[in-house]
Parts: sequence; C-alpha cells; structure tokens
Amino acid sequence: MVFEVKLSDAAKKHRKELDEDIRELVDEAIDDIKEEGLNHENAGFLSDQRFSDTALYRYKLVEDKANHRIIFDFIEGKTIRIFDLGHRDWIYDE
Repeated sequence: MVFEVKLSDAAKKHRKELDEDIRELVDEAIDDIKEEGLNHENAGFLSDQRFSDTALYRYKLVEDKANHRIIFDFIEGKTIRIFDLGHRDWIYDE
C-alpha cells in the first residue's frame, strides 16, 4: 500500500535545518514510510502523545551518522501526517 505523506510546518522547518547528508537519510526514511507504513521494521507505536490526542508512531532512523526520529500518525486511512522530525535527544526533549 502506498500512503500519501503530509509534513507539518514544524517538520518542514526542521527538515530544512538538517545537514544535507542527514536530510537525504530522512527523505529515504519518509519514502520507506510511504511504501510500508507500520510494516517497516523501524516503525512502531509511540506512547508519548504530546504532539496529538491520537495514537502516534515513530520511525527510528539509526545510521552511523544519524540517530533521528520521525513522529507521525495516520489520518483518513491512506494519509500519514508527519508531526516533526529531528535528532533523538532533541525530539524527545522538546
């Protein structure tokens, strides 16, 4: 199943602030989310609901040079909304 992905204003802003090599990895991860949703091995439930009243999910982007998270949920069946993205230490401290 292919999902449509919408980035929040915060996610767009923080994506632009990433180093180019990390941004490329994040874009690849977003492509994975589009293709596989929660079926991807790096995607899973996130119990922290600070971003929304609905259930949230996170994608762990763990590479040699990146330890980032993409926070998202599903809306309207085939659409994924990305709330925010960033380094693990930063995203959970916000």
